[in-house]
Order: sequence, then C-alpha cells, then structure tokens
Amino acid sequence: LTPTGGWPGRPRIPDGKLAIFVGGGGSRYFGEFTDNSTGVLWSAGGRYSVLPFLDVGVAFHGGSIVYIRRLRRNMGATYDLQFGDVNMVERSTDLLSMQARFRLNFFAGKPLNMFLETGAGALMFTPEDYRTGEAEYTTRTPVTALSVALGLGFEYFVNRTWSVQAAMTGYFVFNGELDAFDSGELAAIYDQLQNPAGNPDRAKTAYDKYLGVTLGVNWYIFASNDTDGDRLTDAQE
Repeated sequence: LTPTGGWPGRPRIPDGKLAIFVGGGGSRYFGEFTDNSTGVLWSAGGRYSVLPFLDVGVAFHGGSIVYIRRLRRNMGATYDLQFGDVNMVERSTDLLSMQARFRLNFFAGKPLNMFLETGAGALMFTPEDYRTGEAEYTTRTPVTALSVALGLGFEYFVNRTWSVQAAMTGYFVFNGELDAFDSGELAAIYDQLQNPAGNPDRAKTAYDKYLGVTLGVNWYIFASNDTDGDRLTDAQE
C-alpha cells in the first residue's frame, strides 16, 4: 500500500488541525507605577492549522493586573491633579480581551514544539480608581482599546489528542489609562488649567503594557486515526 494523504512521519501532531486551549497563570503590569505585584490571568481560545507550521485562531483572556499607585518625582503636579494626596495604595485593573492570533510552529510534528504567537484585538478594562471614583478625571468604563500581543511558548504532545503548553505573552495597549493615569493627557489638562492659551490638542502618551504567563492544555478535536496516511486506521494496524 502506498501513502495517499496525511502527513507521513508526523506521529504526534493531529491531522484534525482544530484545537481548543484553556489555561491560567499570572500577570505583571508595566507602566508609570511599575513594581513587583502579580495579578491573575485566565486564557482560552481556538485555532486551526492552515499549514503544519502556521495556525490561525482567536484568543480570549481576562483577569487583573495589580500595582501600587504611588507618587513619583517625574510626575510633578499631575499625580495630585488626578488622585489628590492619597499615596502608596494597592490598586488593580480588571481585564477582558479578544484577539485574532497567528502562531508559527518551529518544530511542527515533533513531540516538543516551540512556537511564536502574535495578534491584535480589543481590550476592555476597568481601573479600580475609575470604578470607585477616586480619580478626578475619568472616562466611561469599561474602557476599550486596541492591544497587540507577542508571545513565545512550548507545547508538548502527550498523544495526538492532548498537549500541554506554557507561554509568556506581552501585551501592548494603545491607551494610557490602564492604571487610571494617562500622564500625557493629564499634563495637557494641567497646562490648560494653568494656562488656557496652552495646547489643548496635546497628544496622549505613556501607553501601558502588561505581561501574561500561562500554563494550559490543548484539545485537538479531530485527531487523525490514520497517522501515516495509508488508509489503514491506527487501530487496524
């Protein structure tokens, strides 16, 4: 019998190509109040292998980032403008995201695969200071912004149906309000209050970022039962 299809020599990766992922882990915030606080993060999604080395799909994640809101020297009067004299308090921001994702598999078909993943989509978030009213200048919550993801991970195939994976993903948010402190916008407001003839069209700056580290499992829904493509099922062989 001669092979008639499938991916000969690829005994660990399913030909079904459709996978569902669920996992969880931690988050780390990077912005004006960067510190060592850690939040929680859950993630889920699905993807389809259009090629052995290329997957496309959609990813969701949610949870929170945690940080200590504190006055720093370079913030000047903008911190007092937004938060008054309340300093050194723990704050959090709730997150919910949906993104389109592309994944490049470096070792497709091997028991241990390394992958690079990128994508973009919408992030909805609610800073605690907005929710409690402790920020002077707020916007309607949840705030919606564009976010871009870039991550690196490893996946180990237990069999053709299940695999476990670990990934580290950085998220760049095109908005400075993730921590309720858009320094560029607040500086512009301060300038206007001090000098109405100033520049009211000053651009926003200080976009925020966060990092997610997750561990989870993949379920390959339509795993092939004819690994070598010779029209004899694996059970028959």
